[in-house]
This record gives sequence, structure tokens and C-alpha cells, in this order.
Amino acid sequence: MKKVLDEIKKAVKKAKTALIATHIDPDGDAIGSQVALGMILEKLGLSVSLYCADEVPRIYRFLAGSSKVKKEVFPQNNFDIVFVVDCSVLNRAGDKIDLRQLSRLMINIDHHPDNSQFGDINYVMKTSSVAEEVYDICQYFEVKIDKAIADCLYTAMITDNGNFRYENTTPKTFKIAAELLKAGVDTHDLTTRIYDNRSISSIKLTARAMLELKTSPDRKIAWSAITEKMMLETGAKGEDLLGMVDWLRSI
Repeated sequence: MKKVLDEIKKAVKKAKTALIATHIDPDGDAIGSQVALGMILEKLGLSVSLYCADEVPRIYRFLAGSSKVKKEVFPQNNFDIVFVVDCSVLNRAGDKIDLRQLSRLMINIDHHPDNSQFGDINYVMKTSSVAEEVYDICQYFEVKIDKAIADCLYTAMITDNGNFRYENTTPKTFKIAAELLKAGVDTHDLTTRIYDNRSISSIKLTARAMLELKTSPDRKIAWSAITEKMMLETGAKGEDLLGMVDWLRSI
């Protein structure tokens, strides 16, 4: 993928402004990678805007730079590059804004095998998370990783690889994690903020969802249903659904 990294580097060198967008209902990889890439581009001298059609989930708002993620884009049609991260297809970023109208150049950075290659430049690899690709970009650009960038990338990685439990975890994943720890990541602090910081509404909603649990006769498939009424009665928000599927996966 060196050729693609070369193309990205050339584009960035010519650019002064960039927009970084990610998908609706953002998860840790979406927000962490988006914010980290933004910091990297700022270190390279670009003016950067961050866009997501939905709000940053509460559990990721501790990340430095997460407050810069906005639900609107100003000014319109004034970016040298639009980066789209963690989206297998462009419409995963939502339909509030036509991202293609915001720049002549779109760079697609993603790790999903079914990516539609919708960018003018496509940096798509099979990795545990987009964070690994953003890390590679950072290294290729020779940008020093500070603690703020490291926190974002580590958060992005562990939330997409199940805290190193999923099969998408590779030796490279651990090597990157080690470098992020060297840059100042406090693993206890981050994992506590992410995994041990749920709202009461989220706990109540999980309990209701588990009461609705169904399984196939051979118990190899499990599912549940969460209704709008359940959301209203527990006071839950969309972000309170994060991690819900892990309960079913654990059966």
C-alpha cells in the first residue's frame, strides 16, 4: 500500500484545509481514528474540521479533541480534501450533507472487506481497526505521536478488537499498542472509562433486552429486541445500545 500512502502524502502536502467525516452512530474506532487523524493533519499545518451526523457518545468525550466533532459543516464547499473514515460505503456517513460536494478530492480510509472503494484515493486494508491505518499514516508522515493521539488510537483499537479478544487482532496490533503505551497511554484509565462507565439508563435497558432474549433450538443463534417504548421507559439514548450485542455474543 506504499503507492496509496504516497498519493495521500502528495495530496496532503498540496492542501491547506481538510474535512474528516465518519459514520452515523459512531463507535470508538470511528471517533478515535477521526480525531487522531485530525490531530496528525493539524501537526502537518492543515486547518481541519471534523464531522459526524450524530453526536459523540458520552463514553468517548474524554478524548482530547472529541469536542471538535460537529454535526454541521461550515463553510460549505471549501475543503481541499475530504477524508471519510470507517465507512464501507459513503452513505454510512448519513444523508444530511453531500460530502462529494465539499471537495474535488475524497480519500477513503477503511478496514472493512466489503468496502466499495468510493474514494478518489482508497486506503483500504484488512486490519483490526481504522486506527491501525491511521497509525501507519502517522508513521509514514513522520509525525510524532503524543499522548493525545495515542489515547485516541488506543481507544479506537480496543473498541474494535474487543480489547484484543477478537480474531482480527494480529501481531501488528500488539506492536502498535506497545508503541502507543510508550507514548503515554494509561491502559487502566482508558479501559475503565470505556468499559466501566455505563449510565443507569444503559443498565436498565440491557436488563430489559435480556428479558426478551430468544435462542434457536440448537442454541447457536441468540437475539433480542429493543423497542422505542423500552428506550422511553428507561430514558436510554442511542449510545446506550453500544456493547449490547456483546451480551448475546457471550452466550
